[in-house]
Amino acid sequence: YGKLLHKKKVLHEFLGNPAYFKAFASEIQTAVQAWGLAEEQILGVAIGVPGLLDRTGQKLVYSKALTFTQISRANFAEFLPYATYLFHDATAAGNAETWSNRELQNAFYLMINDGIAGAVIIDGAVYAGENLRSAEVCHMKIVPDGRLCYCGQRGCANPYCTETVLTELSAGSLPLFFNKLEQKDEICVKRWK
Repeated sequence: YGKLLHKKKVLHEFLGNPAYFKAFASEIQTAVQAWGLAEEQILGVAIGVPGLLDRTGQKLVYSKALTFTQISRANFAEFLPYATYLFHDATAAGNAETWSNRELQNAFYLMINDGIAGAVIIDGAVYAGENLRSAEVCHMKIVPDGRLCYCGQRGCANPYCTETVLTELSAGSLPLFFNKLEQKDEICVKRWK
């Protein structure tokens, strides 16, 4: 019903090997058990990845964030007894927004965390675009010859517009950053602008 039931952050190096996918499945099963749910109550598992998928949503075809792209929905599904679905992480977030707000018809969803990504919403659905890159904002050039991005280019939005860019001024705390911003901390104001 759109309510968050379980949240857990697990730091695990993404290796893309069977041991990784087995550990992933174990985390899902632990969550299901913690909720006290039966397997037949789970509609499926939606998996958001930081990269572009093929048109079928079955395979990752491009990702600068991951060191390799030879993964597919089947890799995640191998150790899970549920239907699985693979999404670009921002597309998954955009889908969640349209699901939780049925009146949302046309919007641009901007997801800012360790990276920056977006989703274009048209007529209540996420629009992928002709090349599945409709809202690929992280590598949009915003500063000519600017900061180096992890993709190797300079001036992309990613080195300028992430949560990390803000929290490096506040000991890793976003609330502390915004407190400092409200108090007109000169460095925080400059970074925010």
